[in-house]
Amino acid sequence: MAEALQVLFDSMRFPPGVDEKRAIFGYMTALNGFTIDAIEAGIRKFLRGECEGVNPKYCPHPPELAGIIRNAVVPSRTVQHHLPKPEHNWLPGERERMRLKMPMWRYAQECGLMDQLDAANRAGFGAMVVLAQKWGISVPEELLINSDQTERDWRLAGNRARAAMEANQPPFMRRRPLQSME
Repeated sequence: MAEALQVLFDSMRFPPGVDEKRAIFGYMTALNGFTIDAIEAGIRKFLRGECEGVNPKYCPHPPELAGIIRNAVVPSRTVQHHLPKPEHNWLPGERERMRLKMPMWRYAQECGLMDQLDAANRAGFGAMVVLAQKWGISVPEELLINSDQTERDWRLAGNRARAAMEANQPPFMRRRPLQSME
């Protein structure tokens, strides 16, 4: 590390009033943990004038040099966390229900009809079909094949979603209790 820093110190002077011997300890502390290659890359970047917000007339302060080094070697310093995909237990017909709900949500959002959509969603699948037909939105055939089962699945999915929201409420829902769709 000393050799890499010596290149910087030989090329640039310290700002006026800085005690060079005491500054060395600051550099050693600030650069602790960086590889020699990273330090050299950061110093080269500084000496080439590629650093914004740093006075190019003087040696950068220890925290500035540490920041320059971090920016010079971000890919090798960044720890890549590979998170597993969240598991989702799809209920029967859930994708088909979303193929109905999402176009209805978009239409309601654009036309300011969210209250109607909310009321129909709470009333159940039959009310959603009536509202979809009123708005000119097609209902997926898979949902119409067995409407009794679809109605049960609709209510189950709604209650499941409400239970999940009750367990981990978003801020806008903390004001009132959720109502079941039974």
